[in-house]
Amino acid sequence: MENRVERRSELLARLERLGPGLRRSLGESERRSEFLARFGGVTLHQLSALRHLVALGPLTMHELAGRMDISPSAATQLVDRLVQHQLVDRVPDPTDRRVLRVAISESAAEVVRAFEMERSRRLAGLLAALSEDELETLTSLAERIARSALPGPAGPEDDASGGCL
Repeated sequence: MENRVERRSELLARLERLGPGLRRSLGESERRSEFLARFGGVTLHQLSALRHLVALGPLTMHELAGRMDISPSAATQLVDRLVQHQLVDRVPDPTDRRVLRVAISESAAEVVRAFEMERSRRLAGLLAALSEDELETLTSLAERIARSALPGPAGPEDDASGGCL
């Protein structure tokens, strides 16, 4: 039993040490200035909001805040910056004129597409050495980990944040 506990601790430590290298390989730890320059001055936090809007369509401020797990006031500040950069617009809700929705601009959609293409390219390169069976195993394990980390019945397909893998 002691040997199994030690082995598990050793494996977990190895995984933890891999984190920075994996993030670097995927561009997650890229210098902020390089990231901003490559994706039109958009921060990772702003990009997360834009990705939600691309995936889900126009959202109310409360819906966006809930999806991003931030306060409504933080979402308002974030959207204010996105409006200033002409990446989103506040538009009236078609069914309730008292409600405003946040809608993505075409230029923002292009930024999101460029980011997702780059992320996919990096991920494919990172995993190119794996066989189909190894990739299937890795994917199944990652899905299992993602499901156990999410509260409630939602699965990874409901998460538009993009995660690191």
